[in-house]
Amino acid sequence: MSDVNKQYLWERKEDAFGSSLYIPALGKNRRIKRKQKVKASIAQLGTKINQFTPLEGQQVPDVPQEYAEVKTSVAVPPANETATTPDRYDVVHIGTGWYNVISAAGKTMNVKKLRSEEAQILKAELENNSVETKDV
Repeated sequence: MSDVNKQYLWERKEDAFGSSLYIPALGKNRRIKRKQKVKASIAQLGTKINQFTPLEGQQVPDVPQEYAEVKTSVAVPPANETATTPDRYDVVHIGTGWYNVISAAGKTMNVKKLRSEEAQILKAELENNSVETKDV
């Protein structure tokens, strides 16, 4: 695991996404452009390592899985549970007395921002409406 912290010479790929890349581990204001060379460890490059290639003549170890890809964790309920679970709505404070009603899927259910009482009423209406439609 010590190879992860060893410094290697890398070159940013020409077809890398974005014209410049900021990596805080390399320095606060360090901007790396395409085809630019940089000395860094695998740990410093992190998940951005896919945008770099090691320069020739170096023995770079295989990149550990935790650095090779960006982790996305989305909890997906089993298909049989989605039909029986009633819709859940949350009232979310968005600032200075205004609220949004958000569905379990993350969709904003109101068109304009609401005051607390209005948001609670909309939440109750949506939950009652979803229970009635699922019972039919």
